[in-house]
Amino acid sequence: GGLPCSNVAIIVPHSSISCLLGSGGSGTNQKITVVVAGQTSSSNIFNYKSPQIYYLSSIGTSGGVIYMNGTSLGSLPEIYYLTIGSRECTSFSILIPDKA
Repeated sequence: GGLPCSNVAIIVPHSSISCLLGSGGSGTNQKITVVVAGQTSSSNIFNYKSPQIYYLSSIGTSGGVIYMNGTSLGSLPEIYYLTIGSRECTSFSILIPDKA
């Protein structure tokens, strides 16, 4: 039910591998397992980087559109929960999807 890794590479035989995890994931405490020749590892925990905002536009007291830039913001609108103070932002657009 998770996201598959691709480009699996053996770094050190029998002890170290790497793989490329595609975009679309998010969150913390994601289970990660490795299957080798039909044998499954015990589950380990993987965490995605937390979102970081490094630019936020300003608006006047009458409201308007706020633009923000950052890293690890994801690319799937259904995973977002945005608030300003205690107010939820219920309408937003992703202009440039996160590629990190």
